[in-house]
Amino acid sequence: MKKLTSAEIKKIANEICEEEKKQYGLETNIYPITIIEYYKESLFDKKYKLIRKLEDIMLPIITSGFQSSKSHMVVIFVNSIKKILRIEQQYFTLVETCYHEMHHEFQKTIDKYSYEGFIYDIDSFIRNYDDKDYATNGKQYSFEIGAYLYGISKAKEYMKKKFPILYEKDKENIKKSQKKHYFNYVMYDASDRFEKAIQLVKKILKKNNENKIENIEKISPIFEVFLNSDMSFKKINEIIRNEKFNELDKRIIYAILSSKTFLESVNLDELSAEELTIISSALEYTDLLYRKQLHYLSQQEDISSKEIYNEKKTILAKLDFVGHIEKNLERSIFNKKIQKRRQHIKSRRKTINDINELIKKRTSKGYIIINLFYIIGLLITIVIMLYLFIKR
Repeated sequence: MKKLTSAEIKKIANEICEEEKKQYGLETNIYPITIIEYYKESLFDKKYKLIRKLEDIMLPIITSGFQSSKSHMVVIFVNSIKKILRIEQQYFTLVETCYHEMHHEFQKTIDKYSYEGFIYDIDSFIRNYDDKDYATNGKQYSFEIGAYLYGISKAKEYMKKKFPILYEKDKENIKKSQKKHYFNYVMYDASDRFEKAIQLVKKILKKNNENKIENIEKISPIFEVFLNSDMSFKKINEIIRNEKFNELDKRIIYAILSSKTFLESVNLDELSAEELTIISSALEYTDLLYRKQLHYLSQQEDISSKEIYNEKKTILAKLDFVGHIEKNLERSIFNKKIQKRRQHIKSRRKTINDINELIKKRTSKGYIIINLFYIIGLLITIVIMLYLFIKR
């Protein structure tokens, strides 16, 4: 099988993207274009308005395609696909890129109150205000993990169906790629990402010499449930009373309530038993998540020992922090139980004393009544005896 031509690349890209558009009801413009078309139509004709900032000029050189975060537009770079030497890899890269970028479009439609919507929003916020982090760790962002896993899975189906011989040739490389992105999926920590977003907002406020953030819901509507505009946390009982709270995915609640900033902001001794129980559930979930990640790491053979060491070191530090809070939490819950027990004993004693007093009062009243009946009966008996005696 010969390598793909520019026309064939455009044809396949349009077919796949149109199919995804139809399936998910997306309003997306698809542009499979060459490098010359990209620069000519963006810089001179201004047909697509693809170049919005300086970094966009380098995109055809560093990537096979992209999806615009500010508009409904997917671009596939024909030249990037054509320069791939191995035919099987060329086909797979094209198909995977199309599904990957279209999935980014789908991610925009996800319910913002869902877990997926929540992590998409916080990672998008981090990306928009921390380009360096995205440039270094882009593949570890939730929306990229999701797009890679979806793109690879769909591309495998496509290749098996339409180009089975090419798929068999590239099967092992596809498997390695999928495993690499699944690793990022397992190691993803929503609590850690939430913490990063919070610190980033505070940094922006400090830089702008501001005390409050306007329209906090633009980062994520879920922020309104847990946070004030000055980025301080609301009281737990206020959070619980929010009508949206009980509708939230537990993973969202646990991620936020086990974050470092939140845990350092609360005085456990001042919380009610119900509030302590909610935090305890969050910590138990987080603790279990970290232990599962450690177990997963121990089974990895393709990951470098240095990477595994760094990951383990990070997770163990998180476990130490969670463990420290859990001990304080247990102490607070224990104190609450002791306090509740003392109140219960005190209440029982009061109840017993009240009952004893009531019994005394009732007994005393009963004694008077008995004496009265006895006297009246005696008088009646005397009167009857006198009547009978006089009558005789």
